[in-house]
Amino acid sequence: MVRGGGWGYSMRDCRSPRASAASRWPAANTGVAEREGRAAGPEGPPAHAGTLSPAPSTLARYPLLFFIVSLAMGVGVVLWNATRPYADWPNTSDDMFYYLALARETAAHGVVSVDGLRPTNGFHPLWFLILMGIQPLLSPVALPGAALSILALFHAGASVVLWRTLRRFAGPGLAALLAGLYAANPFVLRVVFAGVETALAAFFVGLCLWAHIRWLEHGRPAARWLSLGARGFAVAARPD
Repeated sequence: MVRGGGWGYSMRDCRSPRASAASRWPAANTGVAEREGRAAGPEGPPAHAGTLSPAPSTLARYPLLFFIVSLAMGVGVVLWNATRPYADWPNTSDDMFYYLALARETAAHGVVSVDGLRPTNGFHPLWFLILMGIQPLLSPVALPGAALSILALFHAGASVVLWRTLRRFAGPGLAALLAGLYAANPFVLRVVFAGVETALAAFFVGLCLWAHIRWLEHGRPAARWLSLGARGFAVAARPD
């Protein structure tokens, strides 16, 4: 300490304003240093470089890969058989014959009938209307394959909706495994090959459930209307 002329000061007071500010506000000085270090670049990595989230492990991607492969296999088998003659399909049913005959006779005579004479109502309306829509565009030989292709698309949609719905309850891994087992399940595919309305009903019931859950979670009116619309199509696909 040096005193002179009544004024007192110390060597500490002789430091530059920047050094003095740095000593008084070390936290601010540290922030400046970090920003300068990031700007410099070559001196080292940013301070936050070690805080990045790690990439997902390969094991976590296996269930999703299983679902994609199962979906491709299941739908691929159905679409491939749709290009083959009806008699060579792995499974056939009399119900598909009734649907095709109903669509053919109704288009030819203007009466909802299997024989063109006596009206009938023993069918599920949505699948009948779809067959009625494509029947005039195709030959009788190509109609079964086209119908099976449509069912394959609905089966794919039902599998995807099932996967999206289960993700909210069981997690992504288990959801992908269960949806994959459904997509390539031979018992499910056997029903698809039967050529009936089951794939349509499964898709619209699943869509109704998924949209309803979305509405409960987010309260979006569009999800509620989608749920109600899918419910109506599900009833039309299979009223019972």
